[in-house]
Amino acid sequence: MAREVDIDYALSETVKSHPDFVPYLSNIIYKNIYSGTNPVNFTSRVRDSINTARQIDFVNYILDEAIIIFNSAKNLLDDNEEEVNLQNLNRHFPLFKQIKKAIEILKDKRNNAIIYYLYNRTELFELIEAVVKTTFKAQWYTEDVLARDPRNNFHKQLVKIAESDPSTKTLRRMLNIEIKTVSKIKNLEINYEAINICQREIALGNQVRNAHNEYALGNYLYAAQDVGKKRKNQEDSVLILEHEENPKFKIMAVADGMGGHEYGEVASSYTLNRLSNWFNRLSPDFYEYPEQLQLLLNEELKNISNELYKKFDSSREYTVGGTTFTGAIIGKDKTVIASVGDSRAYAVRGFDVKLITKDESKVWEELALYKKSEDLTNNDLDSLRFAAGNNVITRCIGEKDLSNIQSYLIDNNSYDMLLLFTDGITDILSSSDIQLICATSTPEEIAEVFVNYAMTHNVTEKLRGMDHEVEIVSAGKDNASVAAYVRR
Repeated sequence: MAREVDIDYALSETVKSHPDFVPYLSNIIYKNIYSGTNPVNFTSRVRDSINTARQIDFVNYILDEAIIIFNSAKNLLDDNEEEVNLQNLNRHFPLFKQIKKAIEILKDKRNNAIIYYLYNRTELFELIEAVVKTTFKAQWYTEDVLARDPRNNFHKQLVKIAESDPSTKTLRRMLNIEIKTVSKIKNLEINYEAINICQREIALGNQVRNAHNEYALGNYLYAAQDVGKKRKNQEDSVLILEHEENPKFKIMAVADGMGGHEYGEVASSYTLNRLSNWFNRLSPDFYEYPEQLQLLLNEELKNISNELYKKFDSSREYTVGGTTFTGAIIGKDKTVIASVGDSRAYAVRGFDVKLITKDESKVWEELALYKKSEDLTNNDLDSLRFAAGNNVITRCIGEKDLSNIQSYLIDNNSYDMLLLFTDGITDILSSSDIQLICATSTPEEIAEVFVNYAMTHNVTEKLRGMDHEVEIVSAGKDNASVAAYVRR
């Protein structure tokens, strides 16, 4: 068994050696709880200190840190009402409501806090995030920190303040009783195969802050995304999720934000977070009723669009905070697909790759004057990448009174794999590229392969009247996101 002081030492020393680990620290702790301790996540010289750690030791560490943070905040408020008031509490102690809730659960004799958090994964992740953002904060608000080791100095001050309060000892005694109770329970180890980091990062707004993301859920849902080589900001969002009451009932989606850094990332992240919450509130019975589910999904997308419109654009003459959207909900026998804008859905069966959706873009509409969508060839689709203004979309989530959402209902047996792409993928990859990657990649790696291809391949075209190819689109020209569902 590893004491909480050993885990704290391992984390702090790892962050000193690898400051770039801080954004991923919550995920590292969370994975150590639900997948078993993996010393490789820590810097080499501290791995021995946590080799014997168990899942419950990590939860115990997080709750002990919550006690320190709670009593530090309480004493700082008592001693410095003018300097640190309730209004500023969240600024100094981010996500403080999660800390407060943990203390309430610890005090409640009807609950064992260790067991409560082991079985409430979303709340545990939020508590971990609250602890990490406070104890690994880069500065103390008095700004008298040693620059060489800000985390350690900050944490020492928190511990000193908390231990001056007698209730800290009382709360720790209660926690010690609970950890002993749990230690006596046999077969408590919880090893969830599906750890949905993707959903947690969307809920906490972390996904759009990362340059590169990779996600997996079970052995059937995969996603990957990259900020690209030209853009500084990640405005794409991606979601893979199974229903909390029926893991066979699944949703996946991609969204490509528009309107600049703040507006684009908020619009795409907000849309998928809202959709995630909506999906888990749905009755699991809709798993067997795809026609009704299709209507509900379209209605929810309209509601989200109107909310974004009110948030960003109600006082403007043009859209500044919108997002494309393509999503799929996999039910018992049917899959519901909905799309707004120019993100795409493809169904793969054997070596056949079929585009399900239509781009709601200027160039697609111009092409549609000459050809019906069902008559478009792969060459037609590939040529759209080179047309001037090919990224000018005509509809988005975020416009007022969105109507006539593209909606499709397809048989599950009609595909082996379902792929969702933002235009950072489809502006680079031709139809034959997509077919080749599907044919040569394993399901586990396919999302990442698509993203890597978009980051490393320039697109060239042989123009009429010229005997050589001309580079048209450069690798990594945009944010690129993929969500993939593999039928097993």
